[in-house]
Amino acid sequence: EIKYDIVSKLESINVDSKRVMERIFNRTDLEIPPQYSSHRKSGVEVASEVLSEELKRKLREKLKFELEMFGYEY
Repeated sequence: EIKYDIVSKLESINVDSKRVMERIFNRTDLEIPPQYSSHRKSGVEVASEVLSEELKRKLREKLKFELEMFGYEY
């Protein structure tokens, strides 16, 4: 059994990181610096372009729980 304190999505990392910093350091003025710019393709977009349909199907099967838990369409 794995216990989690926090589960987050990359799409909400800015909001979630503020909660994490407040919880860990009891401060609201700390932020994780952004590493991604809006003009770059996401990992999903890149994967969709380069992976075969068969491999994408296998990944969807393997990651079914996580995809459903985070509300991703597959």
